[in-house]
Amino acid sequence: MSGRDFYAQDASARGSWRLAVLMGANSRTYKFALGQALLEFGRHGQEAIPLAEFAAAYSLGLVRHLA
Repeated sequence: MSGRDFYAQDASARGSWRLAVLMGANSRTYKFALGQALLEFGRHGQEAIPLAEFAAAYSLGLVRHLA
């Protein structure tokens, strides 16, 4: 199944996350940083995140993972 087919079946936020995890290379740094940032905001009960705040948390996650 292609990523396009997978996404066509479930275009939700959860489906998008599953697509990134299942279809991307498992060693990709961006997935770890993305997950870390989303979980951190979720722990604080945030469902909507300003792009600037998310970008900062995501970038920090990339740097930490590469260090």
